[in-house]
Amino acid sequence: MTHTPLSMFFLRGLVRRCLAVLFTALLGGLVLSAPAAAQQGGRDVVGVTLGMTPDEAEAVLKARNPDYKFVKVFWRGADGKASNAIGKLGAALPDGPTDRINTSRRYSRPEAVMVSFSATEGRVYAVYRQVFNKQVGVSASELEAQLTKKYGSGELSQGSYRFYRRMLDAKGQPNAQCSHRGFEWESAPGGQSRGCGLSVEARFSEPMGPDTYKTFETWMMDHQAAERDSLALQARQQALAAEAASKMQGAARANKPGL
Repeated sequence: MTHTPLSMFFLRGLVRRCLAVLFTALLGGLVLSAPAAAQQGGRDVVGVTLGMTPDEAEAVLKARNPDYKFVKVFWRGADGKASNAIGKLGAALPDGPTDRINTSRRYSRPEAVMVSFSATEGRVYAVYRQVFNKQVGVSASELEAQLTKKYGSGELSQGSYRFYRRMLDAKGQPNAQCSHRGFEWESAPGGQSRGCGLSVEARFSEPMGPDTYKTFETWMMDHQAAERDSLALQARQQALAAEAASKMQGAARANKPGL
């Protein structure tokens, strides 16, 4: 059996901590876009801002990392077939040569961003991002400081996972009830609440040490945009149903069997 001197363990630990801080510093540069870093209340994740069009969001992601591979999911039209309206835009770094970037999720991708667009307005209303680094991890305390600087003071908690949460009502006031239902690479955003505004959540998982984690995820959702979209879709479906019923009634009236 080979014994490693204690000094080697110390050096290895020191190198890992230094690398973790370096990686977090680099990651922080990616998390904080230049305009949003100057003030709290940021409304973007890695530069993809709520309210952007699909073209604008795609341009931001392509400029941010030319190595991203993309996938697009389209909304269904009234005929049940795929329309030209983009519902989700995914950008990711493959975790290997066999990783085809599609709608299936892989937890081991170094980075992945999924952007969701409303069906009626066609603009960004939710963003999900995942970072995975099994070599050096990320420093939670460093990123929590950056999250607070960018988005504002949030609720910090630690249990099975370590969380940062900032939930706001429609007036921009903190409200713990204004949370969203979890959405990721595959699943769609949901859980919007009336009277709520913006919700931001960050989660650290797979701990490597007291402050170091392999996985860092961020969620952002505009509840008001989601609610508008939901109401507009309901109205559209009701109008289609009324039109179909009217046509059926008209056809029935036109059919005059003899008595």
